[in-house]
Amino acid sequence: MQKFLNESSEAVINAIEFQETLKQHLLAMEGTNVHSIMSSEQQMLKLMDCLDQAIEQVELLESKIDIQDKFLAVSNYSQACII
Repeated sequence: MQKFLNESSEAVINAIEFQETLKQHLLAMEGTNVHSIMSSEQQMLKLMDCLDQAIEQVELLESKIDIQDKFLAVSNYSQACII
């Protein structure tokens, strides 16, 4: 019986050591994940900023095209009236 208790006690100690090792590895991995997520978030913010700038440029081009389209419509109307 004493032998069984000694072996059980050693197994419990080993389990506790194993648990602590796992806990340390988990904390290290968690820190790495947090760093990775923050890095991804910063990259996503940069991407969103680039997309916002691209949308502004497209809107500006769209506005210029609308102006030119109106100019062409007036020009075509004027030519039709002359002919």
